[in-house]
Amino acid sequence: MGEVEISARAYVKMCLHAARYPHAAVNGLLLAQAPQAGGCLCLSDCVPLFHSHLALSVMLEVALNQVDVWGAQGSLAVAGYYHANASLNDQSSQGGAWTPG
Repeated sequence: MGEVEISARAYVKMCLHAARYPHAAVNGLLLAQAPQAGGCLCLSDCVPLFHSHLALSVMLEVALNQVDVWGAQGSLAVAGYYHANASLNDQSSQGGAWTPG
């Protein structure tokens, strides 16, 4: 299994997104440049998406397309997804977890 690194920028943006909406579940996308063969996947940025209505497929599809186009301008690709529940003790994924293809 390869190594994964997360930048301070991406980590802080995820934490601030969850802290801004402590009453709601939040999610977003993690972005990275294409790794070299056998190299480390460096998650350099994240894009916060929603803090309500996490499973709306139309809104999610539009957001994915926009992030994909925006990321391509900076040579970034969607490399992951984050989800934080509203309750600190709730560790369920609520069906939103997926693997980008």
